[in-house]
Amino acid sequence: PQKIHPSKSEDAFKDISLEARAVFVFDLKLKTVLYARNENERLPLASITKLMTAFIAREQMLESAVITLTHDDLSAEGDSGLRPGERWRMGDLLRVMLIISSNDAAHAIGNFVGSAGQATADPAQSRAHFIQMMNNKALALKFEQMQFFNESGLDINDEKNWLPVQSGGYGSARNVADLFAGLWGKYPETIEITAHKDARIYSQDRIAHILPNTYEIVGHIPGLVASKTGCSEKEVTVTFT
Repeated sequence: PQKIHPSKSEDAFKDISLEARAVFVFDLKLKTVLYARNENERLPLASITKLMTAFIAREQMLESAVITLTHDDLSAEGDSGLRPGERWRMGDLLRVMLIISSNDAAHAIGNFVGSAGQATADPAQSRAHFIQMMNNKALALKFEQMQFFNESGLDINDEKNWLPVQSGGYGSARNVADLFAGLWGKYPETIEITAHKDARIYSQDRIAHILPNTYEIVGHIPGLVASKTGCSEKEVTVTFT
């Protein structure tokens, strides 16, 4: 049967019920905004921050660069199965970071790239340099609502009572859509893994890591090319695909 397309005047989104505070739907091929709501509102990004971490890492380092994980690298909240002393190609560690939203991997990448691969550099200074690169990139791309305070997106807690005081990153739905488009356009091989339900990734030490996607419904979305989830203690889970 002949496929019937809605007319240009028909609103394909008129009957959609949304709970999200902000939405931005953009057609990459046609360069057309299909739907938008509060798209410029500045909101916590949580682990969606890792998209910028991946972008900076790919710009600054070769995928073949090898990172040796330290105890400090693995000190971030959460355990994704990485081991001290384990060696990783940066390209593979980026894929671990994105599919399982590994804070340890983001921590290690921030340290490595921020130090330009120098193992003797101070980790805190290296990560501070990396975060500055993230913010400089946001400014260069004119993402006016975007700002980063760490490389993972983890909430920053009050040291006294451990209550979250701010997110590790902020941005708007439009900012994130544009960042995702740029990342997909330049480095599709890095984020393609996030379209899979799970993955088996080997470190340079031939240790196999079986990693489930944090976005549990990826197998039920036809035509999905990439995804990323984020969850903050102060905000409900948000997802961009």
